[in-house]
Amino acid sequence: MVNKYLECFKRRDCWYKPHTLKAISEPWDESRYNGKSISGDLITEIILEDSYRTHQEESSEYLCMLKAKSLSIDATFKVTQKATVVGTDRQRTNLHKGGLMSAMSETNECVKWKFSMTQSNEELQEFLGDLSDRFVEQKEPPPEDVTADNCCHVRSTIVHAFPHVHVGLDLYHCMMQYGASLSGNVDVRLTRAYMHRYLVATINASTNPWHLQVVRDLHDAVLISGAEDGKPAKYRTKEDQEERLKAVYLHWARHGGVWSAAAAKTSYAMSAMAV
Repeated sequence: MVNKYLECFKRRDCWYKPHTLKAISEPWDESRYNGKSISGDLITEIILEDSYRTHQEESSEYLCMLKAKSLSIDATFKVTQKATVVGTDRQRTNLHKGGLMSAMSETNECVKWKFSMTQSNEELQEFLGDLSDRFVEQKEPPPEDVTADNCCHVRSTIVHAFPHVHVGLDLYHCMMQYGASLSGNVDVRLTRAYMHRYLVATINASTNPWHLQVVRDLHDAVLISGAEDGKPAKYRTKEDQEERLKAVYLHWARHGGVWSAAAAKTSYAMSAMAV
């Protein structure tokens, strides 16, 4: 009975015909499958193609909708100098003279990014100009303050794009490079970068046995809480920061074995520029 059923099943009418499988061809046979092993480049190409088809437009739209009350401008240039090409004569050539410019909001979201080719202020001006036009299109006010670490190069460019913005500068760098030459439309504000300037003035830097405790004290002197889970960092007032930084300096000065000779100058700069 079973054999009879199978014979009838084979003779039945069907709307499709089964596809006859072909034998696997020899590797690199261009007239057949030409099967090649999957390489890292092929996987990267597939992922990029998937991203281009499914996520690029969505990400671009989301990026254009982001807003910011406070911006942190960063330019990553030094790392690109490590990317070199070695010639046949074993000479290394750095082909990339630029880097990556980015703008982060107070919620730690990347509001805008762009590849820089020349590290010129003209590129940064175009970068910030596009960002300013976006806020106009969104009918949103411009950011209230902008923080940049390379202040001596970008301060005027930032003020050109956002005339009424407060520019937050690296305090130690500002003291060493600008002194009293800051214009009236610049508001110097304490940021986390200042703590690293303090730590440079510690004896033996990170190998100091009290290094972690000093880091913790400086962190608590400047910040109430750090940015976490999309929530912005909460900073103390400048007056409170000044008093707490003085207290940290005096505490470890009495303790001994922490501050180098440069620490007194750093502490003085902190107090003078925070008010």
